[in-house]
Amino acid sequence: MPEKKIARICWNSNHWVSPSGRNGKSSNKESYEYITGFGHEEWTFDTDKVIDGYVYGFLQQFNNKTSIHRGAIYDISLYSIEKIQSNKNRKWWLGEIMSVEVITEEKSKHVYGMYKKNGWLSEMEADLRKMNLDLKYFKETGSDIFFNIRFKVQNIFLLDDPVELDKNDPALPSYYYNLLGFIQQPNLQKGSRNGFVFKPGHSPGKIETVTNSKGGKNDKSLFHNEIQTEIFSLIEDVYGEGNVGTENDLGYQTKVDIVAKNSRGFVFYEIKTAQTAKAAIREALGQILEYSYWPDNEHATKLIIIAPPIATEETKMYLTGLRAKFGIPIFYQQYDIQNNKLETEI
Repeated sequence: MPEKKIARICWNSNHWVSPSGRNGKSSNKESYEYITGFGHEEWTFDTDKVIDGYVYGFLQQFNNKTSIHRGAIYDISLYSIEKIQSNKNRKWWLGEIMSVEVITEEKSKHVYGMYKKNGWLSEMEADLRKMNLDLKYFKETGSDIFFNIRFKVQNIFLLDDPVELDKNDPALPSYYYNLLGFIQQPNLQKGSRNGFVFKPGHSPGKIETVTNSKGGKNDKSLFHNEIQTEIFSLIEDVYGEGNVGTENDLGYQTKVDIVAKNSRGFVFYEIKTAQTAKAAIREALGQILEYSYWPDNEHATKLIIIAPPIATEETKMYLTGLRAKFGIPIFYQQYDIQNNKLETEI
């Protein structure tokens, strides 16, 4: 049986599939993630990139040219620390990867070459550009240390959602990037299954476009923030001040774009910036159902997807069918950008 270990990985809000930017990262000015805005662990669970049956990744704990761990195989439990304020953070337990092999520098060079050949390094660079992060340190990372672990997809055992740890949990005697021995299972603080609490009001997000990508400036999240502010005002005009809120928290990394309160309960709104109504519904449907019903709740009495495209007749037929066949209170509402107007929901 492989020896059980615990390792910290840098904070990420994209489920460690791609970099998520500087939010939540360490405030230690000497740390790599503070200087660069990312950590190489942020692609750990990008399982689209598999070579010879293995996912290749990076853990800071093995970033040592004289590592005594090369060739070793461990079961590694992972946790991360999210920086909330300069003097406040939250610790999250992520789950476990079993049979993690620490690879050699030669293997790292080989895999690096495969990534380059497959265009995957370019994809990773694009991920960083989307977060407006400098590629300097990424490009300077040697091929011999770019990867230091590998594991199989079937050996990933993550929690559905990371669970917050008590700050004094004895399972984690150190919070540095050390490889820790597994002492005991942490005391996981399971959130309330009915933890949704309505919070009115809106704090506008950043709307200036600062990200450059191939083909020009492009950042959907900034456009989303801009129209969210306009849509919030329009919905507040309908429901009244104090009855509408944005980014209401449902638990770990789960927030509803807009929530409105009425005499029958709550209406959840999910905003999308897709090019067609069909695409917006496809993107939003799973999300908004999870927001209301996961795992056995019913937070909202009505679910509305909002996007700029005009709804087609097929769109109306599809949503009418979902309501009739499955009893899902799902609707679509066009946001007319030019006239700053919400059309009648369908």
